[in-house]
Amino acid sequence: MTALIGWYATRGVSVVELSASRDGEPLYADLGFRCTDYPAMRLSVPVERGDFTVES
Repeated sequence: MTALIGWYATRGVSVVELSASRDGEPLYADLGFRCTDYPAMRLSVPVERGDFTVES
């Protein structure tokens, strides 16, 4: 998933949305996705960087 987010960043994609299961929500939250008003999570990707890393 981090490689995919990095790929998006190098191509100028600034927002990623997904529908996560309840079990998957913590994983995506750890990657920076945040809950929205509808049942999806959204991540704003820092497009100036191509490398996406998760800091624990």
